[in-house]
Amino acid sequence: MSQSFRRKGLAEFGDAIRWLAPEPARNSYEYALQHDNEEHYGLNPTTVRAIERHKIESIDVLVLADDKDWILFFSHENEIEYGHHRDLRRQ
Repeated sequence: MSQSFRRKGLAEFGDAIRWLAPEPARNSYEYALQHDNEEHYGLNPTTVRAIERHKIESIDVLVLADDKDWILFFSHENEIEYGHHRDLRRQ
C-alpha cells in the first residue's frame, strides 16, 4: 500500500518530519509492536510498567500536563494531535 497519502497529509510539517528508509521503518514498527497488547486495545504489561487505564466517558480525550506546556488530543477517529499551550494572557 502506498503511503503517499500520509506524506501529503503531513506535508505542512516540512523538515520537522524525517521519513525512514524501508528497513529502519520496519525495525521501528516491530519495536513499537512489542508495546502493543494483543488481548485488548492498549499497552502490553510485559513491556510497559506502571500502566494506568482510565475509563473515558466522552468520545474525544484532551490531555494537559500539570507542570508542562504541552497538550495532547486523541479523537474517536484514532487521530492524535500534539502541541504547546499559547499564553492567552498575553493576547
